[in-house]
Amino acid sequence: MIKDYENAKVVKLEQNYRSTKNILNAANSVIKNNTERHEKSLWTRNDTGNKIISYKASDEQDEGRFIVNTIKAAVENGAKYSDYAVLYRMNSQSQSLERAFLHAKVPYKIIGGRKFFEYREIRDMMAYLNIISNSSDNNRLKRIINIPKRGIGDRTISQIEEIGIQNNTSMFEVMENARQYDVLSKSAEKIGNFVKIINDMKEMLDDGEKISDMYERLIKLTGYEPFIRMASDKGENAVENVHELTTNIIQYEKEAGADASIQGFLEYTALLTDIDSYAEQEDAVVMMTVHSAKGLEFENVFLPGMEDNIFPGFQAVMADGDMQEERRLAYVAITRAKKNLWLIHSDSRMLFGHSTRNRPSRFLSELPEEIIENKQRERIRNPDPDIPEPKAMRRADIASSKVITSSFSNKPVMINYTVGMKVMHNTFGEGVIISVRPMASDCMLEIAFDSVGTKKLMGKIARLTVLD
Repeated sequence: MIKDYENAKVVKLEQNYRSTKNILNAANSVIKNNTERHEKSLWTRNDTGNKIISYKASDEQDEGRFIVNTIKAAVENGAKYSDYAVLYRMNSQSQSLERAFLHAKVPYKIIGGRKFFEYREIRDMMAYLNIISNSSDNNRLKRIINIPKRGIGDRTISQIEEIGIQNNTSMFEVMENARQYDVLSKSAEKIGNFVKIINDMKEMLDDGEKISDMYERLIKLTGYEPFIRMASDKGENAVENVHELTTNIIQYEKEAGADASIQGFLEYTALLTDIDSYAEQEDAVVMMTVHSAKGLEFENVFLPGMEDNIFPGFQAVMADGDMQEERRLAYVAITRAKKNLWLIHSDSRMLFGHSTRNRPSRFLSELPEEIIENKQRERIRNPDPDIPEPKAMRRADIASSKVITSSFSNKPVMINYTVGMKVMHNTFGEGVIISVRPMASDCMLEIAFDSVGTKKLMGKIARLTVLD
């Protein structure tokens, strides 16, 4: 416009009514490094405010613990959960953060997106894992029998289901014997290819292969990655989610140790997804991507993943033009905070199933030292008992519990659970066991919890404490 109209006058709207001086100073210090911009510097009559906290986490779990502990401490002193927002650069970052909130029973809601286990691609892959664990699950079988497309149409699926009903057997068993049924003869080879994938995955697990290795093999054999890349409007994000599920599996394997099983993993994910009612509360922590946060403001903001290759992203690190946009996004993210801002980077991070070590974000080095307070994890016992520490039992658990669960002990002790026994669960609270059903080396417990009703949990991984 300036080039087209010689007499045009530029009016800069530089006064900010939202943020503290320190927060604006941080934003100005980052954006001034962009060369392709009109000169502009925000100012405010607000107070100087608190220093910005730069927290160095040991990994993504420590990152989640720090955020949860900070929020819970403030809430105990009168703050509201809704005073806090967590803004992240990539949707895939939300999975480890959701896990931290769920473990600690902190209500949260995701704006401008869905919870991790609600994505179509995650529901598809979880259906595959359920069929590998329990081939008699007809509903989940019908979901993925022709996903990706393998030439098994609706008519064939209906015929398989009808034969199963007539013979009082599962659809999968019918598929294993497809050549015995004339109506399925034309599709028998295609059906057999699907059956082989499932049985090969079962065999991998029977041979002692890790669930995470089996899952990566499953992705390749099914051809799901190229399928979802083409089928989804956000193909690359969907592919990232598919591989991020590997991170969830590996995390479970670390916690369960030698007792890790596919059935146990499915129970583990049920614990993470079965208390979504918390997020329905109005007083909840807000989670969203930085892109979705444009135009919004929050009292207190956490920016996790402040590392090169995350924020700024990998593509931006390789191309200066993209770096200009990443820096603008960082400017937006910083200025969403009104009073307090936390910038968090990790020594290591598991993302898409692989551990990586990234340098702290270059944006952190652009901030003035005088407005930053640096912190890192102290090597002490976790101050929040709601969030489990990896690989070690908390002292309070050892002192008060009758059972050391498999999640935190190299040599788990299996309790002889009985009907009527009172137990405590980290997520669901107190409850009473109303039925016990032995299952191989474990048992299925049906527990009536005071706060969330009846739940079915596997004894070895439920992390129950027996109450006196």
